[in-house]
Amino acid sequence: EPIGTIVDDKGNLIYGISGSAFSREMQYLQEQCTLIKVHINSSGGSVLDAFSIFSSILNSKVPVHTYIDGLAASSAAVIAVAGTKCIMADYGMMMIHSVSGGDDGEVTKMFENSIVTMLSTRCKMSAEDVASMMKKETWMKPAEALKMGFVDEIAPSDKKVNISIKKTKNLFE
Repeated sequence: EPIGTIVDDKGNLIYGISGSAFSREMQYLQEQCTLIKVHINSSGGSVLDAFSIFSSILNSKVPVHTYIDGLAASSAAVIAVAGTKCIMADYGMMMIHSVSGGDDGEVTKMFENSIVTMLSTRCKMSAEDVASMMKKETWMKPAEALKMGFVDEIAPSDKKVNISIKKTKNLFE
């Protein structure tokens, strides 16, 4: 199921997922699957929940491929880069920006530094370059995201994805 808006545990889970719910699902899936695919189409949301989701993907016992099926903005972009492999649809978009909200004090700066580390480590860009991109609110088309190392592959929209029902686990059965 695609990740919607990233919300906290008190948020509206119909339209999103919390970090703790995602972590529980990942723990279950790691024991059932040899590959986990996370589909993302999200404008972002809670930084704290994004940290939990990022960590769950990064520390998975099995490979996790992330797919940007449309938009990966803000904290959703951070989640997307956590995948062992990140694939972006040829019509997709990615956006990174500075942390919004908060008190503009030390806590906000710490969140900002953490996100810079997460993104720069993945894309192999300097922390300074990533921080500069975040300050400008940078939107990326697939070719740009690939060139900068945020994604590993661009999925062409002229191909249909075949999903074998026999090999797919549904948590809600």
